[in-house]
Amino acid sequence: MTSNTYQVYITDQCPRIGCGVRLVEVKVGRKWVYLTTVTDKIKQRISMKKWNQILNYPQTKQVEL
Repeated sequence: MTSNTYQVYITDQCPRIGCGVRLVEVKVGRKWVYLTTVTDKIKQRISMKKWNQILNYPQTKQVEL
């Protein structure tokens, strides 16, 4: 799995990470998506369905670090 960095808007999909705009590293697998915050290194696993909901928000964009 390769990781990409995204600036995402999270509502209640990731309780460990919290709500709001977050900068996360994303590893997309076959069934699960693994998120790690860039600043605090907090990890969260979410389903592909929730990740697709997050990607549909207009605030979500891929960034280069």
